[in-house]
Amino acid sequence: MTVLCVALLVGGVVLLGYGLLELKRATDSLHWPMLTAQVVASAIEQDHAPHAGTSYAPVVRYTYEREGVSYEGKRIMFSGEELTTRSREDEERFISQFEAGARITVRVSPSNPRISVVEPGVDRRVWITLFVSAMLIIMGGGGLLGIWK
Repeated sequence: MTVLCVALLVGGVVLLGYGLLELKRATDSLHWPMLTAQVVASAIEQDHAPHAGTSYAPVVRYTYEREGVSYEGKRIMFSGEELTTRSREDEERFISQFEAGARITVRVSPSNPRISVVEPGVDRRVWITLFVSAMLIIMGGGGLLGIWK
């Protein structure tokens, strides 16, 4: 039981750190400089989990240049997870704006030009990541303190 509680606590702390980093970047990205990027490739990835069914996720790769250096990005938004759905049609509609060769606007971090995003700002899934991390910390910490007897 102690090992499980420690695993929950450590996992929660790691996930919390990741979620807070995503939240900060998402908030900051609203003020990052805008650059023009070119879509290199786009696709829809399909994943089939035995008990969860089939899900679809957009994959977009784009290139941009900053101060004479070329970079490649793939982040659509700061969401704490992939933009997966159960509907292939929804993903096809979404990804249609990212055909290879299309020019798009991206926001690029002024302190690290390798970090870019197509849709700046905070997505609701960041809050879900933070909530799940808090629950893991509470369960793991509570178990270690003997609260859940």
